[in-house]
Amino acid sequence: MKQTNLPFRLLLCLLSAVFLLAAFAGCKKASDDPVDTTPQNDGSTGEDGQEYDKNGYLKDSLPADLNFERKTVTVLGWNSEVVEFDVEELNGITIDEAIWHRNDSVCTRLNINLDFIITNGSVAYVNDYMTEVQQAVMGGMPYDLLAAHTRSIAVCASAGLLDDLNNIEGSHLDFSKPWWNKNIIEKTMLGDSLFFSTGDIAPSFVQMIYCVYFNADMLRDREIESPYDLVENNEWTLENMMSLTVNFYQDVNQNFAVDLDDYIPLTGQYYDWPAFLHGCGVDMVVRDESGDLIIAPDLKGEKGIDLMDDLLDWVVLDNCYVASDDNIVQHFLAEKAMFMTTQSGCAAMRFADVTFEYGCVPMPKYDSAQEDYISTSRQPTTLWAMSRDIQADRLEMVTATMECLASEGYRQVTPAVFETVMQYQTSASPEMAEMLELIRDTAWFDFGRIYSQDLNSNGVMCDQPGLYLRDHKRWENYINGTMPTIEGQLAELSDDLLALIN
Repeated sequence: MKQTNLPFRLLLCLLSAVFLLAAFAGCKKASDDPVDTTPQNDGSTGEDGQEYDKNGYLKDSLPADLNFERKTVTVLGWNSEVVEFDVEELNGITIDEAIWHRNDSVCTRLNINLDFIITNGSVAYVNDYMTEVQQAVMGGMPYDLLAAHTRSIAVCASAGLLDDLNNIEGSHLDFSKPWWNKNIIEKTMLGDSLFFSTGDIAPSFVQMIYCVYFNADMLRDREIESPYDLVENNEWTLENMMSLTVNFYQDVNQNFAVDLDDYIPLTGQYYDWPAFLHGCGVDMVVRDESGDLIIAPDLKGEKGIDLMDDLLDWVVLDNCYVASDDNIVQHFLAEKAMFMTTQSGCAAMRFADVTFEYGCVPMPKYDSAQEDYISTSRQPTTLWAMSRDIQADRLEMVTATMECLASEGYRQVTPAVFETVMQYQTSASPEMAEMLELIRDTAWFDFGRIYSQDLNSNGVMCDQPGLYLRDHKRWENYINGTMPTIEGQLAELSDDLLALIN
């Protein structure tokens, strides 16, 4: 993180507190009292009977007298792209310190110890993570909580290694609270069973949601309408976004090829580009009327084909760049791109040297009639679960720990993430605080993305739209050539998952 002198850091914190008060207005009690940014060590309703803490954030409903006598709750975490789990000491880094305070609050409130065991759990180690969980279960010493990459948790679910979060006697989990993402619950429940969830319990959740970053200075200099205004007027649509990029491209090195030496209207990694489809309401996997999992009709139907044709025309005609792990962030920071599709926390991770005003907005809608913006979660988002075969006398403690981690994350960590995303701004931007909250609230999950490890035929299904755009191939080729194989795999996966609850 960029180091700043103390007075400037204090000014940033004060500005961020003001913006974040507005950003969380939808989940907070209206109040005219001054905002106190001191971390809260007790999020429960408690003896004061207050539903909100003194900053206006909703408290959880955990009993104030829970006391688990310093027992240890074990968490099998993973090598996440961002800091998420154990922070050993206060180090001056905003998000790290918020996580430290979160953990301290949980341990203090519940009188427990948290033991984070970190192992490989990224895309390259999905099966290794599952094996670690399986060996612990079979050895009679299961980890209490599991937290890893979406694919790693998903394969644990399909292997029958997870407990059903919705059917635990005496559970303290309350998925109606704002710190749990509602979409993932809706999309991945099997009957009444739920095997994993996410939300403010995962710092990666609020940093790994797809959005569109833009160079505000560049748009202003060219007298191009601000995306903030388009969002406010319900006109931030794919068609309108496309219209903003016309005649921007410049072949700087004159090699007649779009590359990162050029001025490019929009950049994004190939695995980022499918977020445009999702933003327009196109799922990958849905349930049919009988509850079976099927390929979404829109993905292989007229809407999906037309959208992919429009996106391909956009890439080819406006010379947008579909990257293959190139450094598109550096290209954006060099002021050679108007827009960049990336994760919501990109600024917190990569923008220390930015020299211009930037902003971010959700993925554009299909049209103004679409009810909500849809901001797809990236796959490195951490999903949380409970291991199978935890001793019955530990279940109350483990569910209380999971709920407390989520609620404290909502009050302490998410505001710190938003502050960090905004802190490199060259000018204060209350609109950006509102957009970050909107992006968080519209975070969207798809069954086909989460279970993509099981839906793989020469490359996971969820990446294929981006690869077809990168390679300038028509989407019908995938529908006719590969999708029948994926449909067969999906039918098998559906049978395996439904067998777990029958």
